[in-house]
Amino acid sequence: MLRAIEFMKHHLDKPVPLEQVAEFVGVTSRQLNRAFVVGTSETASAYWRKLRLEHARKLMANSSNSINAIASASGFADASHLISWFRKQYGETPATYRKRRREVERLLKT
Repeated sequence: MLRAIEFMKHHLDKPVPLEQVAEFVGVTSRQLNRAFVVGTSETASAYWRKLRLEHARKLMANSSNSINAIASASGFADASHLISWFRKQYGETPATYRKRRREVERLLKT
């Protein structure tokens, strides 16, 4: 499973099918999923999506790139796809996250 996670981390910007991850580590997609559920209590796709969302969140915090550019750099199909999953994961939109983060940074500087 660690090899699969490393593969995922190195391919955050590409929508690589899980079959390719499974092939890389030498197991079937079903075996890969089973290993992830046992090891993380999440499916392989849910785990990978969480990695992508964390990556997108870091990019939002540390860059002024557009949401479209961040979506692309995080392996999401488009901005609306990223926004939808971001809201489900973090309970706020990327724009709200950025605004809140800027306010916190401003307060810390004063």
